[in-house]
Amino acid sequence: DWLPITLSDLVASLLMLGAFIAPMTGLLSDRLGRRRPLIIISCLCMFGIFLIFPYIQKIFLMPLALTLGLLAAFLPPALFALPEELLGEGKGGIGLGVLNTFLNLGVIIGPLTIGYVLDFTDSGHLGFFVMGFFVLLASLLASILKAR
Repeated sequence: DWLPITLSDLVASLLMLGAFIAPMTGLLSDRLGRRRPLIIISCLCMFGIFLIFPYIQKIFLMPLALTLGLLAAFLPPALFALPEELLGEGKGGIGLGVLNTFLNLGVIIGPLTIGYVLDFTDSGHLGFFVMGFFVLLASLLASILKAR
């Protein structure tokens, strides 16, 4: 039971609204001084949303997509502040280079993998589960970071 293309575009665009609160989540991250828990909690909540997304009623799609976008807004400020903390002062540029390299790899591999899963299985449910796996993996990687 697929959504009409116009409604699908609207629901997908709600994820972008989280970008408008990213400066506030960055401020929160700085004030709390604990970036790793924010990353882990955000990823775990996103994991839960991806697992339930295929099974919810259509009236809950928009609020859940908006929530997903808001949760995703916690990740960029915390992640981009980590290189300086992990590598020390003056070496943040190297860390940002590595971070951007893997960001670009994720931009390539993520949609490619989801597209392959959708084409191979013709299952939207499995596509959401794979996206959930990616954020679960992100939370596991964040949990082994040697950062605050």
